[in-house]
Amino acid sequence: MNVFNIQTNETTYKPGSQVSGILKILRGGGLSLRDISIKVEGKESTTIIKNEQFTTPDSHTNQTRPVTYTEENAFFHLDLSQFVFNTNEVNEQFYEIPFNFILPEMSLASFHSNNVNIFYEITAIWERKWSSNEKQTATFLVAPSVNISSPQQIKVTGSNNKGIHISLDLERQAYSRGEPIKGIAKVSDPNNKIRSISFLLIGTEKVSAKGQSESIIKEQEQKLRLDLEKDIDLNFMIPNNIPFSFTGKISAYSYEVDLKGDIALSSDVHAKAGITIS
Repeated sequence: MNVFNIQTNETTYKPGSQVSGILKILRGGGLSLRDISIKVEGKESTTIIKNEQFTTPDSHTNQTRPVTYTEENAFFHLDLSQFVFNTNEVNEQFYEIPFNFILPEMSLASFHSNNVNIFYEITAIWERKWSSNEKQTATFLVAPSVNISSPQQIKVTGSNNKGIHISLDLERQAYSRGEPIKGIAKVSDPNNKIRSISFLLIGTEKVSAKGQSESIIKEQEQKLRLDLEKDIDLNFMIPNNIPFSFTGKISAYSYEVDLKGDIALSSDVHAKAGITIS
């Protein structure tokens, strides 16, 4: 039977909110409360797998093998051991220790992908003198911060030496998942070279680990009605299940919008802007 049972009152918290819960401890077995410590940490871990060449010692031939690089960054740490002094003796079998703490306003939200894991955990440790320590960990989630958008509109343009000019006006810079990105696209093409016009939402996950780096890019595209005479209305619905924007020490997820003009026998024209999504 586990010595510890850690429970938070909620499973998910917002940045800046109070986290509270109870640590239940099984009495007996030589346990002394002065040997108990409690801590909470927020951690960011990354994994990069790369195929690297190596030379076999026997045949001296070059081969490739997968090499895994990992790194961890503790961006939040609090010692909660002072709450041991508030122990309640529930009965002859258990102690109960209530605890609470405030999350920073700028806390990274919980996140998980193939390459990145951002998580929060509360750990209780019994530091035994004559045997290995007893430890128990419980996790909780932190939700993304709500974006507070500036009312100022974003306007970006793109052009080439063929006289083609495109522009994109967005209502704002910050959005939430499940809401639309609205704006106006304009196209000037005197020689009718543009074959189509598209709006792209580009998400980029950047990861670093032990001196290695990797970027994973995902695009979502919406074809727009090409009209050289009138403004083109943009109404792109942000999916609910995409990652949110964040910036950590060894990982980040960012978004860019791109108005792309597809031009025959020439490079495409782009009008790009960075946005944030919560």
